[in-house]
This record gives sequence, C-alpha cells and structure tokens, in this order.
Amino acid sequence: MDDSIARFWDKYIEITKTYHIKSSAARWYVMRVEAYIEANKGVRLTHHNADDINHYLHEIGRKGYLKDWQYRQVALALKMLFVDLLRSDWAPI
Repeated sequence: MDDSIARFWDKYIEITKTYHIKSSAARWYVMRVEAYIEANKGVRLTHHNADDINHYLHEIGRKGYLKDWQYRQVALALKMLFVDLLRSDWAPI
C-alpha cells in the first residue's frame, strides 16, 4: 500500500474515533467503505455525488442481506467518508 493510501485510511480511522466508534468496530466501517469503492471501481471518490451514494444505498438495501444496524453502519461509514474526510461540497454537514 502506498503512503497516500495509508494516510487516507489513517485519517478515516481518526474520524471514526470522533464518532466514538470503538477501535474493534472501526475495521467494519473501513470494510463498508472498501465495499463501496469496489462497487464503484474506476471512478475517483472526488467524482462521486449524492446520486451515487443514494443508488448504492438503494441497491444494497434492496438485496436484503444486511440487517438494519448493518445498513445504518454503511450509511454512517459513507457519511464519515464524504462529509468528514473528503468534505465533498455536495455533502451536507
């Protein structure tokens, strides 16, 4: 893993701490974001928008394999990514 990717994840983990997420659970939030990135392979995160997030959440919700708390975890993981880490101009605070 190159340094910039390691720094990205380090910053993300720091953000999970501001949400009082236990370090043992932080890995799950990382995995949720990794799954989102994998599902949108080839598109830089800076090029994503609210419609991309809504589409992803709709699709994983429709599949029905996640429990309610897991779905909320995905939504929060993406919020931390786009609002807190990337500070996307389209993402509400």
